[in-house]
Amino acid sequence: MHKTLLAYLFVGLVSGCSEEKYILDRYSTMRFENLPVPAAAAGQDLLTVDFISATQGFVGGNQGTLLTTTDGGQSWQNRSRSSLGDIRKLVFNSATTGWAGTSTGLYRTADGGQSWTLVNYSPTYDIQFVNSQVGYAVGSQNSILRTSNGGQSWVAQNAYNWYPRLDLHAVSFTSVDSGVAMGAERSRYQTTDGGQSWQRDSHGSLTTIYDVIRYRNGRGFVRVGEPQSYGDSQSGFEDAYLVGSTPTSSFWSSNYAWPNNTFAVYGLAQWQNRIVAVGNSTIIRQHREYATHDSPWVQVLGPDATTIRNNYHAADFSTADTFYAVGEKGLVSRFHYN
Repeated sequence: MHKTLLAYLFVGLVSGCSEEKYILDRYSTMRFENLPVPAAAAGQDLLTVDFISATQGFVGGNQGTLLTTTDGGQSWQNRSRSSLGDIRKLVFNSATTGWAGTSTGLYRTADGGQSWTLVNYSPTYDIQFVNSQVGYAVGSQNSILRTSNGGQSWVAQNAYNWYPRLDLHAVSFTSVDSGVAMGAERSRYQTTDGGQSWQRDSHGSLTTIYDVIRYRNGRGFVRVGEPQSYGDSQSGFEDAYLVGSTPTSSFWSSNYAWPNNTFAVYGLAQWQNRIVAVGNSTIIRQHREYATHDSPWVQVLGPDATTIRNNYHAADFSTADTFYAVGEKGLVSRFHYN
């Protein structure tokens, strides 16, 4: 698509000098359209979206709201079921087989969401399968579950013994043994032995972490959440990476989106090396023209070069060039990445 760039002028002082320094930065714009949903879902907050192909996807939300599409969101089938509670995370590995992390537990379906079987009572926020057999789920009160048989059964790890008991909102593994779990009160837990042991690290400025993507090299991650209300790093988005490490110490550095985002950011989506973040009036992406700037992350404007006002909770790519974002009051938007 044709990309419109908006010039923005920033005036600053350098090293106490009175000389004004003019820095010209660019914002990328992005086309998107809001898609109609069934009337029953129009008033519900949508919390999760999972596309398994360019055209077939699933959306979940409050009070068991569940929608499916086979035509890229042009039409939706309503498969809502209130007994599921709030559907916080959907993960499908085929058109029929999937899992739902909800406020009432972890569920499995074998018929595309028409019926569900409860597989664990722990209220669940996030689910990730590392491969076809090994997966992890995290949730309320330090709950961490692991499966080694493709999600047929899940085993609780020793997180219940930790104090304080915090809600874990996000999990990201880069191998069957190595990963992180994050959540409330700046909590970050990491394991290198498949969850047999976990170490806590409270590094970072986000007061609550809602989503995380760990880098493949294990030396950093992108995470989003609630920004702190004080200090210099008041951002709901953080790209943190390990600069150096020794057996006794390590040094972390961070990139934030430009301009600094002070809204809550709730969700991340990834397609290979492409990552986007979504939140309140917020879409964040990497911008190749920013590679030589202080940060490679930029807040996206709408096609008319104005701020996007929608409030989103989650996103997912359907192809390398298309992702869907879902949010408040039945909001479903289809974005064109390029």
